[in-house]
Amino acid sequence: MSHTPNYDAKVKAILDATQSNEQRTCPRSGETWTVTDRENEWSQKFNVPVSHLSPRTRWLSIGAFTIGYEFWWNQHAETGKPIFTFVHPATGVKVLPDAEWQEKDFRSEARDYDVSRPFFDQLKDLRQAVPMGAFFNQKKPENSIALISNGDVNSYFVIACQSKNSFYSSDLINGESSSEVFLGLNIVESHRVVHSSRIHRCQYVLESYDCRESAFLFDCRDCENCFGAWNQRHKKYLWWNEQLSKEEWEKRRSVFARRRGN
Repeated sequence: MSHTPNYDAKVKAILDATQSNEQRTCPRSGETWTVTDRENEWSQKFNVPVSHLSPRTRWLSIGAFTIGYEFWWNQHAETGKPIFTFVHPATGVKVLPDAEWQEKDFRSEARDYDVSRPFFDQLKDLRQAVPMGAFFNQKKPENSIALISNGDVNSYFVIACQSKNSFYSSDLINGESSSEVFLGLNIVESHRVVHSSRIHRCQYVLESYDCRESAFLFDCRDCENCFGAWNQRHKKYLWWNEQLSKEEWEKRRSVFARRRGN
């Protein structure tokens, strides 16, 4: 039974009136675009109208607010072979493996400033003429998919990290067996940790330090065996900031784990 019948009825009328191959004009960019079958199917699935913005405008809007690094397949500047890098191929910027880039002398691409042309146009020309290092690794990673590596080992899709057996992380230093960490220091066996240090066996932690065996923490210091805690210092056995005995806390935690199947 729907809890939003008025909304559903209005959206259904809009979706029923939307046709595939319908031509639309984006009100923001002015470009003309076509509603595809795929776009219609996704709108039906999520029960929302097709966006009035063109796909390109939506892409640019999302890209303007990106908050992290990205991985892309680009091409070797000289051979054209695929090369993994953080440089998007649509930028037109060429890339070379770090070792090859360091051996090159790009002084031949030097040019004088032309006062009759906009500065940034000239800067773009220079950027597209001189390749970038594809990886920017400070230390070569081992058995890893890594960029801007400080010496990752057995880690995958990590950027600006020094990690072991970790994945989907960035700016993680001294991390091990962890995932989805951003701006972390000394993070071990943890998941989804942001701007925190010295975290061991925790999940979903933000702005916290010296915490262990806990989950869902915000602004906590030296907390252990806490589940749902914020603005706490030197605490144990908190359950959404409610103080429990060791026995009651372990009972609730085991019930939660069984419900999740782990």
